[in-house]
Amino acid sequence: STTNNLGNNNLRLSSAVITSTVTISRLWVEHTAAGESTAVFRIGIYADNGNGWPGSLIVDAGTVSMAGAAATQEVTVNVTLTPGVYWVGGVVQGAATTQPTVRTINGVTMENHNIPFGTTLPGAGITRTSVVQGGVTGSLPSTFAVLSTSTISGSAPARVGFKVS
Repeated sequence: STTNNLGNNNLRLSSAVITSTVTISRLWVEHTAAGESTAVFRIGIYADNGNGWPGSLIVDAGTVSMAGAAATQEVTVNVTLTPGVYWVGGVVQGAATTQPTVRTINGVTMENHNIPFGTTLPGAGITRTSVVQGGVTGSLPSTFAVLSTSTISGSAPARVGFKVS
């Protein structure tokens, strides 16, 4: 799927389970329609905090332009991940007026977030596909801010992929 409604400055992450040690050499994201001339996408990976939430930043891979023609944009990294749960995603920045249309992950329920939060039970068929931290205007924060149930989102996160070396 695609969307142009990720929200400017909203860091969206989805969980990824790594089953064997890998060294990642590139991270990528795809946009299918340009945003405004200053639009970028900042890509990152967070460790799990041990409670099924993003914790400490592992890598802020920097930004790729979302202003030009549709393309898959790659950034070079050198990060080794051991088996475990990680949080992968990024944030659209510099796109207050016209956000880019970004390839997204849809229809995925994050299994580690099936425990209800708060005092009411979730409705039938609830799907949670990402966690969100707003107000990320520059570098990625060193620790993801787990605020409350408002951090959980049914909205699709950007599809971020990686290449292993």
